[in-house]
Amino acid sequence: MEYSAKQDKHPNEWIVTETDEDELQTDHRVACKPTDSSAAAAIAIFQGLSAGDPVLSLDAQKAMMTAQVNRFHSQTLRRLTGAATDEEQATWPVKMMAAKAVKAGAVEPEQVVMLTPEADAKGIDIATLSDKILLKNAECHESIGMVAGLRTQGFNMIEAATTSAELDEVLPTLQVKLEEA
Repeated sequence: MEYSAKQDKHPNEWIVTETDEDELQTDHRVACKPTDSSAAAAIAIFQGLSAGDPVLSLDAQKAMMTAQVNRFHSQTLRRLTGAATDEEQATWPVKMMAAKAVKAGAVEPEQVVMLTPEADAKGIDIATLSDKILLKNAECHESIGMVAGLRTQGFNMIEAATTSAELDEVLPTLQVKLEEA
């Protein structure tokens, strides 16, 4: 993995970009202490390192846990979407609009041109493909909402935490809730 960081809109917030061996990039938001707000500190926090502090303050631990919750969110969405590439995901709204047009009987010629090769390759007509696209879209929206809710719950737990032990419970709690969903 390779990491880079750029400052976000807020002075102590950074976007850490994680690039894997397949050149896929995932962005993570990281909060740094005002006294150590730098790209190196943001990457260190994201990687779970102490950035030079042998004992981390609760604020630093919260910043690290925030990065971990963001990573949990990204990894869970990636898993739920079948590790679809960004390029593939960029086609989903266009395909969904075309599928809706097919179902409404208002399909445009260019939408037929777009859907036909995939339908033919699957051995189905574009109406059946449209049904599959719309079902997948509904499932995806449900997953996005569920994972966003879990991330917000994680952030709320971090905000409310007053001890390291409470922070240590954030990810296991989110994992249990994910498994229950």
